Amino acid sequence: MKISFSVIVPLYNKENYICKTIASVLAQSYQNFELIVIDDGSTDGSLKNVVDLSNESEKIRVIHQENQGVSIARNRGIFEARNDYICFLDADDIWNENCLNVYASLIEEYREYSVFCVAQTNYKYNEIFKNGQTVVIMDYCRYNMLVQTSCVCCEKRVFQNVGMFPEKIQMGEDRDMWLRIACKYPIVYKNLDLVAHSVNTENNLSQKHHPLDKTFDYSKWYSYSSDYKQNINKYASRMLLIQAFDEFKFGEIDNVLLLLKKIKRYYYFKRIYLMVLSVFSKYIMCSIAKNERDD
Repeated sequence: MKISFSVIVPLYNKENYICKTIASVLAQSYQNFELIVIDDGSTDGSLKNVVDLSNESEKIRVIHQENQGVSIARNRGIFEARNDYICFLDADDIWNENCLNVYASLIEEYREYSVFCVAQTNYKYNEIFKNGQTVVIMDYCRYNMLVQTSCVCCEKRVFQNVGMFPEKIQMGEDRDMWLRIACKYPIVYKNLDLVAHSVNTENNLSQKHHPLDKTFDYSKWYSYSSDYKQNINKYASRMLLIQAFDEFKFGEIDNVLLLLKKIKRYYYFKRIYLMVLSVFSKYIMCSIAKNERDD
């Protein structure tokens, strides 16, 4: 039976990008797919652009919902998918015309596997492997953030086994999903640059500060089971440390100290450095506030 794909695009206020994104899917050399666009309550012209395109192509299904966040949008897409293989594409990213064809070839060649990944253009981990090389990755955390959401294809049953994207989370929800998957499934990785990622779009979540309760709690990874537990623990510590440095940049010193307490091990000197810097900064801010009150 011919391999069929469901391509899921969560959409929120990307009117300047969504048409190019959809065009890159419709232009695929492998045409056995459906394209599901989940409009997450866009307030610009995004929805109209997609509806206009859907009137020109039977491959496009448009589903509109109130704004609930990208995780709920992706989960809705998974639920609505009619085909056995799920691909994700962010609404401001672009696929090479051979992306689905490469996925189909990998699935045919590696029938015993369920998760497949290609490379993102200009991504630093591309240099680890030879161009065009295919590898089966067992120890996912060895490569940190190798998997990017717009570069993944999974069997639909994978989500039945590991669960859905964590909802009500604005940052880190995708990293958690790929790690949960990697704890149970090897990843077939093809080192071909087939996805162009946009980093400077108007509502790029990674460029904004998010409250801790809206960011995934990476300390949960310490409890995940895997044959490569040590690397998962190190990965968790690394992400908590990165998050702590980000909080410091935004002046959220209490959050920095909270995150540093969650780190169980690794990066000892960097943790001490950031803790000293944070305590000193907090002391300075308290002193300034006290002087202002005295004046």
